[in-house]
Amino acid sequence: MKPRQTIVLEAIASSLRSFRWVALVLFVVYLLSATMIVQPGEVALVLRFGRLVGVTREEQIRQPGLLFAMPFPIDRVIRVAIKEEGEVLVQNLWKSLNDTGPVADAIDPLKEGYCLTGDQNIVQARLVAKYRIDDPIAFALSIENPKGLVHDAVMAAATQNIAGWRVNDVLRLRDDLTQKNLASLVQQAAQSRLDGTGCGLILSALEFKEIHPPRHLRAEFEKAQSARVEKDTMRREAEGFAASKIPQAEAERNRLVKEAMANGSYLQSQATAEVSVFQSLYDEYRRDPTLTQERIYREALQQIMSQIGKRFLLPPRQRTGDVRIYISESETSP
Repeated sequence: MKPRQTIVLEAIASSLRSFRWVALVLFVVYLLSATMIVQPGEVALVLRFGRLVGVTREEQIRQPGLLFAMPFPIDRVIRVAIKEEGEVLVQNLWKSLNDTGPVADAIDPLKEGYCLTGDQNIVQARLVAKYRIDDPIAFALSIENPKGLVHDAVMAAATQNIAGWRVNDVLRLRDDLTQKNLASLVQQAAQSRLDGTGCGLILSALEFKEIHPPRHLRAEFEKAQSARVEKDTMRREAEGFAASKIPQAEAERNRLVKEAMANGSYLQSQATAEVSVFQSLYDEYRRDPTLTQERIYREALQQIMSQIGKRFLLPPRQRTGDVRIYISESETSP
């Protein structure tokens, strides 16, 4: 029979051997505790003692799949969902028109947000911005509150851009003179602010959910809007009237031009014929002036006589005495 001391030593040795295996198993579990699977739609960053692991960008950003890392506190794994799209509602510049609270004579900027337009008017706007992660390293290591950063950038950009627009263009969200869209301008300005912070975020969309004048001036703006609608209606009616009358005026103009051209052509041809007759007569006159004058006189007298009735005429140089020449209606020559 073994001594009691030997039995105790053997039990301790057996326990040590069991503890060694348990410790080995625990150590292996500890080493594998940081092993994980990076899901599709996300990437992972590994920080070893607070420093990013990897030399190149491809090594620093771990793609979806099985990831082996050292356990905490040696390594810290940060997952970044790059495919997810975040959304931020900006309503610090807005107050609902349906608010049942009392309407004061002035806006308290501590209780009710607003924007100033370029023509010294006030509007209130509510926006929604959507963003996604473009640079996971900058996103994970540079910012703590991405929604707050996007919110402040969009609000500042909206205030800045609205201050350069007229109130009518702001309420239409479009400048007809420059064909610019207010939402796109605000998105560009907000993106520029985000790029300046190096946050690794990209605004994928920005939309004005509501934009309207404040409750204090709602009635006045509605009157102005009604007047503007009436003006536009009258302008469209005037344009329609002009569109119907202009073709008629053009047709009348074309008709008159054609008639004038035809009359001009007729008069020109008639004048040309008369010039030709006159030139021919002038040539005859130059050859024999006396004969030509006599012929012209007789032709003129013949034409006159053909247009009158019964008359008694005295020829020239025979007016003394009672000599008369009787011209009957049927005679055509003196």
